[in-house]
Amino acid sequence: MSLEQLRGYLQTSVTARETWATMGTMKSMKDLGYAYYCTEDYVLVNGEHFVSAPLTPDERAIVLAAAKREHNNFPIKECFGNSMRLVLQDDRLQYAEGYAYGAVLPVLHGWALLNGKVIDLTMRLRDARGESVRKPREPWHVDRILGEFPAERVYYGKRFSRREVLLAMSDPKFSGSFIDDWERDWPLLKA
Repeated sequence: MSLEQLRGYLQTSVTARETWATMGTMKSMKDLGYAYYCTEDYVLVNGEHFVSAPLTPDERAIVLAAAKREHNNFPIKECFGNSMRLVLQDDRLQYAEGYAYGAVLPVLHGWALLNGKVIDLTMRLRDARGESVRKPREPWHVDRILGEFPAERVYYGKRFSRREVLLAMSDPKFSGSFIDDWERDWPLLKA
């Protein structure tokens, strides 16, 4: 998927919600006082594209040391928590959240950044058959994104500071996602 295709996918979601609101099929978030129709609308307006770029040896060491301190195997389907906890391990890391395309459809996703380079320890790299690219006895991180990723993968989202992560994680009502924070009534979609 290209960046243009991902943005088109997000725009289709926004257009559908605009249409449904116009038809009276359902109220849009804008009808309810929000600044955006949906999470996709927020990301389209506020997001940026993150490109594949190799980590330097020093950057790689920073990421692997932070991952080791976290003592986590970074399970799938826990991208927000995985990435936020990683960011808390080193003040040079930053958090990002938005939409990522990895295999089938774009999904709301969280990842870390180091000097603007994508660190995704949750979404695995797969071969054409859907199998992990990691071979037995290879290091755990071989099938993870450490800066570089395949051309068909796309990351588009918003950066959040380490301070924002700390504040959010200290709130017992925080749902785990900045953008789809339904527990706190979608505060980012209000602004």
